[in-house]
This record gives sequence, C-alpha cells and structure tokens, in this order.
Amino acid sequence: MNLEDRAKESHENPNVRSKTLFDYLQSTQALWFWLTSIIIVIIPIVSLSFANIFPLIFVRWSFAVLLIFWLPGFILVKLLFPKKPEQRQSEEYLDPLERVAISIGLSMVFVPIVGLVLNYTPGGISLMPILFSLAALAMLLSFFALAREYQSLTKFSTMDEVDQT
Repeated sequence: MNLEDRAKESHENPNVRSKTLFDYLQSTQALWFWLTSIIIVIIPIVSLSFANIFPLIFVRWSFAVLLIFWLPGFILVKLLFPKKPEQRQSEEYLDPLERVAISIGLSMVFVPIVGLVLNYTPGGISLMPILFSLAALAMLLSFFALAREYQSLTKFSTMDEVDQT
C-alpha cells in the first residue's frame, strides 16, 4: 500500500491508526507537531532579524508574545492531556477554549521558572539565552508530547482490537 492509498484510507476512515511513530508523523494527526516546529524555528529568526526596524518590530513583538504566553503551555497541555478519540463524548475531554486557557496559565508558570534557572547561568537573563532556551525546551517538550499522543492513540486502538475479538 503506497502513501497515497494510505492517506485516502485514513482520510476516509478516521479510526485507522498509524502502525509506527514515523507513520504517525506523516499523518494529519501530527500536523500540530509540524506547525509547532516551524513556529519554534521561525521565532528566533524573526526576533533576531527585526531588531529595531520600526514597522517590523510589531512582528517581533507578536512572535515574542506567542513564544512566551502560549507556545510552552500549548505543548505542556498536549503532553499532559493527549487527545483520545473516545474521550470526545466524555467529561475527561478538554474543550478547545479550556485548552487555550490552560495553555496560557501553564506558560505563565513555565516561563518564569526558565528565567529563574537562567538567572544562575553565566549567560544570565538576556535576549539570546531566553530565546534559545525557550525554543529548545519547547522543541524537546513537543517531541515528548508527540510520543505521548502516539502512545495514547495506539494504546486505545489496541484495546479496541481486543474488544472486537
């Protein structure tokens, strides 16, 4: 079965699960990971490129707000509460609004802790250490969140297969 057939089959039937983590990375369910990775790579480039150019400084500020107030919390929410298909009807499922609110709250807790740790490093608290440490931690946490989400999806798909037999 080639990639196009697999994509058609998984698009037509959302219950089809990926066999390996690599297949899961290529599926549309892992689109959040790729978008997050692209944003994590773009933020340092934008922050260092648009230093003090007046109209473009607003782009820099908007990416900084994204990195500080939303991205770490979003990834932590993905890590702590992976989406499970059968939870959509249950009380354990988090609505998108709840996910955004918890993401902002977790970011407000996570970023000061990173700043506290950076305060005791030789680089101190300045743009470069904060920028690259938040980007590196966000990327590391997104890998863990991806693995956790894949694990929860495969765990529940194998439980469904056991129930069907």
